[in-house]
Amino acid sequence: MFRRDQSQHRPRRMSIHEKIHTPGGQASRLASSAVPVEERLPPSSSQEHSSLEGAHAFITCATVFLRLMQSERNLMQSIIPSHQHRTVFENLIKPPMDFFILEGEALIAAVKRSLGKNDFQSVLAALRILQHLQSLVPQYQDLLRSLQGDPANRVVTLTTLFESTCYKTLHDFIDYVKNDPDKTSNMPKDGTVHELTSSSIQFLKQCLEFSDLIGKLMLPHDELARGVAHPRKRALGSYFYRVLSVLRMNIDMKARCYEAEGLMVLFRLNNYHFVHKSLVRSSVMLSTVEEECPDVEENYVEAIGHERKEYQKVWTKLLKCILEQGKPHRETLSKSDRQDIKDKFKGFNTELDDIYRIQRSYAIPDERLRQSIRDDNTELIVPFYRTFLERYANLPFTKNPEKYIRYKVADVERKLNSFFDASA
Repeated sequence: MFRRDQSQHRPRRMSIHEKIHTPGGQASRLASSAVPVEERLPPSSSQEHSSLEGAHAFITCATVFLRLMQSERNLMQSIIPSHQHRTVFENLIKPPMDFFILEGEALIAAVKRSLGKNDFQSVLAALRILQHLQSLVPQYQDLLRSLQGDPANRVVTLTTLFESTCYKTLHDFIDYVKNDPDKTSNMPKDGTVHELTSSSIQFLKQCLEFSDLIGKLMLPHDELARGVAHPRKRALGSYFYRVLSVLRMNIDMKARCYEAEGLMVLFRLNNYHFVHKSLVRSSVMLSTVEEECPDVEENYVEAIGHERKEYQKVWTKLLKCILEQGKPHRETLSKSDRQDIKDKFKGFNTELDDIYRIQRSYAIPDERLRQSIRDDNTELIVPFYRTFLERYANLPFTKNPEKYIRYKVADVERKLNSFFDASA
């Protein structure tokens, strides 16, 4: 009997192009569809970055593609005549290289499209891809040098395209924060922290993951950072400080949308406090900004202190009712004296009721700041009211004292401690 050729039962080794496109393979998630990423994204998505799931697959593919090419080259050297190495290898890698570059360009297009919706989260995916590509470029260059068509340069060009896209997007974010419209319809009715403030701080926190990379991107465009000990950190700090500066400017403009002076002040206070608290909680972010502005924390503390003093001006009319000097202590009061005391009590009651009615619906989301402002109010109002009561409560200025003396000192304290609480 003839011996059956054993080679007939050996599984055929797949080419690199087949491996990348094989269903179930490591890179198949990226290669499963030849349709560009931007065409696969659902047009109705409210968050473009949620549909950039291809970023992770692309990062995986970049590594897998490199390893497969290295494996194919090593195998080729053992079975293909040396004079055919270059031609065979070029033919092997061209189809998957075309696909790889196409998918990278499609991801960049998706990032740019998301920017049209003011979704800057997508740049984080682009930064992650860029970071990975930069780490692989030397290996791509070492593997592909001398090949016709310079495929290594195609990878370098793609990396440069990611660099320019990330740089432009980061700068577009500054313009977005600066120019976010100050429309009354977009303002929180209770004066709480604006969404622009919270999202801007969150974006900067996320950027810390790519500190060195962003610093490197910014450095060629930051002349002042080039001469310092840590130029990349300085360049990153300059970028962070610019974002915070335009954010503060925008918050100041937005505050003017409020008609009530107290609400305007509390809005600025809430937003300044949120930024300051975020900086203090993140020592890395604070030290980064301090590279550009060493006094940034003190600046916010000063701004917060200023707004707290401005807020106390809401009590001006109320205090006028109980602070006038030279009031009579005699038990025999003239008609004018009696009416004056009645007006003072009535004015105090009305002012306190009005301010309470309005400010109970105002918001101070930070618990410690909220209680601190309440304490400030109590320390400002209660001592004067106590003195006022001691001076006039027992004088015979009316036959119906309960009509005018509506609040005991404890009642005022209780009322002041329920400010900024709509459920009170």
